[in-house]
Amino acid sequence: MRTDFDERSAGFGCKYGDFRFLTDDQASKMTRVLARVAERSYRRGLHHGVNQDDISEERALFLRFEEDLDNSPFCEDGHGSESGTDAVTRLVMENSCLRDLGIYRCEHHVDERLG
Repeated sequence: MRTDFDERSAGFGCKYGDFRFLTDDQASKMTRVLARVAERSYRRGLHHGVNQDDISEERALFLRFEEDLDNSPFCEDGHGSESGTDAVTRLVMENSCLRDLGIYRCEHHVDERLG
């Protein structure tokens, strides 16, 4: 398979700029959806592993079903979204290939929580 990304990258199987055809608005919406999916998946795993982590069942349930998916909160007990970060920021921080693919365009990202 011809790819510009290492097999351990989320971009494996793609080439640089594969998603540059998206308008800025489409790319922004796609990035936001991907961030929410990542948050939902992470929180599901956190909830199912609650007995192994330093987090209460109550906190895991709150994060999974009540916390806004546009937030990427710290998960330890006693911390809320106010001490976390925007979910898009977290997504791009951990998946820099989104820039190379043309999905994330930092100049068009606005943390909607900041108004």
